[in-house]
Order: sequence, then C-alpha cells, then structure tokens
Amino acid sequence: VLGLLIIDKVKYTEIDWGAYMQQVEMFFDFGELDYQEIRGGTGPLVYPAGFLYFFGGLRAIILQLTNYDDNNNNNNDNSLGCK
Repeated sequence: VLGLLIIDKVKYTEIDWGAYMQQVEMFFDFGELDYQEIRGGTGPLVYPAGFLYFFGGLRAIILQLTNYDDNNNNNNDNSLGCK
C-alpha cells in the first residue's frame, strides 16, 4: 500500500537513467574495465557487470530506434542523457 501511494504521489525523474547511461558509455565506448573508475552523475558503479550488459543492450536498442527515427524525421538529437 505504501509503495502504491509513493508511486501515485512522487513524480518520475530521469536522474538514475542519465547516470546509468554515463556508466554504460564509460564501459562500452571508452573501454573502462576498472569498477573504481566507472562513474555516473550519482557516483560510482555499484551494480554487478550484468547491469552494464543489460543497460548496454537497452542503450543499443534505443540508439537504433533513435537513428531510425532521425533518418525518417531529419531530427539530429539522439541523446540518451549520457552527457
């Protein structure tokens, strides 16, 4: 019941998503393998490696969909909130 009340009253924010994308970017785009060096806007990476692969997969899917949409609508903003 408390959880439903919180979901109903608290507005959604993208704080975690941006941080997750920063961490995924460090791992996949920059090749950082040291957990102590992988950070996002909310601090260091604290999740297991599966987290990086899961959110990396989501990022890849979204980038593909965004690129598809960009090609069809001439929209050049394909940011995932990672910068």
